[in-house]
Amino acid sequence: MNRLRERVGFAIRRPDIAWRRMLRQDFITIKLDEIAPYLGEAPVILEAGACDGADTVEFARRWPGATIHAFEPVPDLMARVRLRTGQLPQVRRYQLALADRTGTATLHVSRDVSDPTETRRNRGSSSLLVPAAPVLANPQMVFDRSITVQTMTIPDWARRERVDRIDFMWLDMQGMELATLKAAGPVLATTTALSMEVNRKPFYAGCPVYDEVMSWMRDQGFAAVIDRVGLWFGNVLFVRRRPAAGGTP
Repeated sequence: MNRLRERVGFAIRRPDIAWRRMLRQDFITIKLDEIAPYLGEAPVILEAGACDGADTVEFARRWPGATIHAFEPVPDLMARVRLRTGQLPQVRRYQLALADRTGTATLHVSRDVSDPTETRRNRGSSSLLVPAAPVLANPQMVFDRSITVQTMTIPDWARRERVDRIDFMWLDMQGMELATLKAAGPVLATTTALSMEVNRKPFYAGCPVYDEVMSWMRDQGFAAVIDRVGLWFGNVLFVRRRPAAGGTP
């Protein structure tokens, strides 16, 4: 009964998402054509959580003149990224996890329990944060392995690679998005648009939820121009409306 009330209450608050769901439309994904009006023809793109490289390829197709920096810490997933994007000269690949500190950390790796051969390992939910009850309740997913990965802050990476601006960030980091942005320093002030996954439930230990994320992004001068966060999680497209406090875009 409590879950039913929660669903009804959310449908009243967000009839747009409820309607998309009733029509069996994708009510979470933000399409690249919806992002394109806020970017030029040759944006510098940072993709954190490249997974198997499918989105990376789509970025290159939509913006042939872009420079795409793709980050993926899981070794065999990075192998897939390399395989898929190896013929795309505009893609630069990094086998590391962006985070709030530079060094090493433990990555909790997820997999699909319905795939005993592990050919389709579900690592889309792997995180530097410890999985918590809401994500562990998913019967299709298990976290049964941890690996040590290289981590780096955005400013440390930008200095190393001599990157002076990021026009667009695409962040799918399983709860680490906000901590990474808080450590982004002046690089964030160069960013025009940012699409990120936002949770309403604490799927991971220490994971910030919707209100905290939205408030912090507003303080940095971003407006949420597309909000597709459902009852549990979803995506938000933020676009810079004014300079961040103490900085210049």
